[in-house]
Amino acid sequence: MYAYAGTGQADHVDSEWMTQAPPVRVRLSDSASDFRDFHCGGGLFLEKDFDSLRDVATILIAKDQTLSYFGYSASELADLATLLPARSIDRIVPVGRDRLLRP
Repeated sequence: MYAYAGTGQADHVDSEWMTQAPPVRVRLSDSASDFRDFHCGGGLFLEKDFDSLRDVATILIAKDQTLSYFGYSASELADLATLLPARSIDRIVPVGRDRLLRP
């Protein structure tokens, strides 16, 4: 947490984070670039806003596991999936789920 705040990579760090049980959220700044170097795991979630869903594909790497979404259609997500680098994420799931639910 302190690393994100201290390096200017976070737009918002919850000042109550030390009293919270995981998960803890950090909103990354637009200029955040080496944010993976500071990630400690353990319930720390990084958030970033994008102008376009297509822009998400430009930052994903093999180390990334899950992409959570809200408000996108299946066709928009399918279009995104075609842009993803090989081995970049394991799953694309709705916010609040750990896997995609099938009807």
